[in-house]
Amino acid sequence: MNRKGYKYLFSLGHIASDINQGALPAVLPFLIASYHYDYTTAATLVMVANIVGSLIQPVLGQIADKHNKPWIMIAGIFLAGAGMAALGFMPSFAGMCVAVMISGVGIAMFHPQAAQLVNRVSEEHNRGQNIIYSPMVVLGQLYLPNHMGLASGMTLGLAVSIGGIAAPLLGKFADLHGVIASIYICAAVALIPLVASIFLPKVAAAPAVEKAA
Repeated sequence: MNRKGYKYLFSLGHIASDINQGALPAVLPFLIASYHYDYTTAATLVMVANIVGSLIQPVLGQIADKHNKPWIMIAGIFLAGAGMAALGFMPSFAGMCVAVMISGVGIAMFHPQAAQLVNRVSEEHNRGQNIIYSPMVVLGQLYLPNHMGLASGMTLGLAVSIGGIAAPLLGKFADLHGVIASIYICAAVALIPLVASIFLPKVAAAPAVEKAA
């Protein structure tokens, strides 16, 4: 398989992994309606999934930097889907927490290893173009070019863990003051990284290589 084929394959795996992460917030309204959970309880599921996954991502990033273990990605996609599928069969809240923890671990297993492999199969001049993650992760990988897996694990892990901790707090705020008020809080928080980005050190992009005519 050529380099472009690997890039599309990793992109497909990324979709398969992250669709499970996006599925959890999508099913929360159904859980609230079926089990009569309040917003705080429902948001706790998001916190459990995110924190468990984010804590192991830096460790998995270190492993990806030192060892080439593609099976970790495959196992991660399987666990991410299996955990989310098991969520619908759990009769108790504790069981649901276990299911989303399994899914969170699976999601965390995919990202650092995939980032490292994308870096290995990409050509030197266009590695930034072939990284299949958000600008936050790309910037982290530019700051740590020799530790792609660790950069992915740290940026994703820190962002997701902070969001996971905040989820129940935001849910409690919604219980007390309404959903619209919590949305205003989210909009205000979004201004923080916008201001912080002004102070980020600049990273020189790799020079583009012109293709031969």
